Amino acid sequence: LVGYLVKWMNSWNLAKEFKPMMPIFIIPLTGVAVVSALFIFVLGKPVTLITDLLNSLLVELAKNPSSAVVLGIVLGIAAGFILYYSFETAYKRKNYVRNNSYNFEEYPNAIDPTVFYDADDRMWMVYGSWSGGIFLLELDPATGQVIHPEADEEHNVDAYYGKRLLGGGHKSIEGPYILYDEATDYYYLYVSYGTLTSSGGYQVRVFRSKTVDGDYVDMNGEYPTADVDHQLYGLKLTGNYKLPSLERAYMATGHNSAFIDEDGRQYLVYHTRFNNGTENHSPRVHQMLMNEDGWPCELPYQTQGETVSGTGYETDAVVGRYFVINQGTNISNDIANPVILYLNADGTVVGREAEGTWEAVDETYYMHITIDGEDYSGVFCQMKDEAGTDVMTFSAVGGNQSVWGVKYIAE
Repeated sequence: LVGYLVKWMNSWNLAKEFKPMMPIFIIPLTGVAVVSALFIFVLGKPVTLITDLLNSLLVELAKNPSSAVVLGIVLGIAAGFILYYSFETAYKRKNYVRNNSYNFEEYPNAIDPTVFYDADDRMWMVYGSWSGGIFLLELDPATGQVIHPEADEEHNVDAYYGKRLLGGGHKSIEGPYILYDEATDYYYLYVSYGTLTSSGGYQVRVFRSKTVDGDYVDMNGEYPTADVDHQLYGLKLTGNYKLPSLERAYMATGHNSAFIDEDGRQYLVYHTRFNNGTENHSPRVHQMLMNEDGWPCELPYQTQGETVSGTGYETDAVVGRYFVINQGTNISNDIANPVILYLNADGTVVGREAEGTWEAVDETYYMHITIDGEDYSGVFCQMKDEAGTDVMTFSAVGGNQSVWGVKYIAE
């Protein structure tokens, strides 16, 4: 009844200035008034009459011994309902209530939903924010209704909320988004860590799984649970950073979604704040390329239609001076500022801050780089910085960290 009423109110052709008020004031107030009046003045008396008739029927059945069988059936149904209700209430109190309040340490804050289809066209919803973690439920594609699973404590499956994929213990994990990549045959679970403020360390992490219901693991084959330091888990794609051509450092880059375009290119979508003392924010879309191991590498600058060379780049195009940042794995307001590193033609990496080696994979855009003993696998891609200047970039990942490099072609 309420759903049809809301649907009808949404069809009202109101003036433009009133439309933002519909979901906040008009629909809630009108809906409550109409439904309350309906129950008080229209349905109240019929329901009372039906209840009185049922009570009279039971009294008459009790007076007549020949009606004992019928009375037994009616009372049995009623008793069954009461036992079922009592069982459900006891189950909920045991699992979902702690200290007379909702058990948010173990069960989800039911927001940030993403609905998606798996490789077999089954419909799912991933959701959750902080609290008990990130959960997954299957949906009926015909109705959108939840298909509740059987409880399986060993595999983190709750009969009502579904399967816990990550988190718990009120850790800062939210904004889940699952994307299936047919080329790698992996499901990628993107989430955001930290607090949604410019100084809150907000950032994007990614996990992956060969099956839609997990386990979703990071580059170390692990995932965060309630009793661990979750900043050590998940490949960190982006956080706080400063690169050439950016007027200010980007802060709190997160609350993400991802998609694969019709041409096969993959993109990560999120919003960023800035190191300017305000909470103003702006959306960003960055292209991602998969490395040789099937992990996403986010390109350093927002997309401007760049196309990676499928056969790679000449050595002269990729050697030279790079502004390099390492995103690390911490959750803080620290900014990843660039250091200067040189990728030399002899395969060495040299700089005041670090040293190592690098190599390009022949006839591909894949590359590998070692910096101070840490190995990263990634990609080269020519693109434009945010001032429109041509740059050669690399993006590589390893040990749950992302490193980006930017070289100005004109130098």
